[in-house]
Amino acid sequence: MIDYARSQGAEKVTIYVSQGNTASNRVAQKCGGKIVGESTYKKRGTDIIMKDYKYEIVL
Repeated sequence: MIDYARSQGAEKVTIYVSQGNTASNRVAQKCGGKIVGESTYKKRGTDIIMKDYKYEIVL
């Protein structure tokens, strides 16, 4: 996806990853992602509060 975004002229890629998803956070970091923010939301149909990291990858 990063290569595709680059080929389409994108300057950066933004992704959101659950803070509890260790494997996906490592992948985002290995791809050059830097945490630029955090967010929370209520999981649909529940009272569970989810926390995400916002990553940006500069191309």
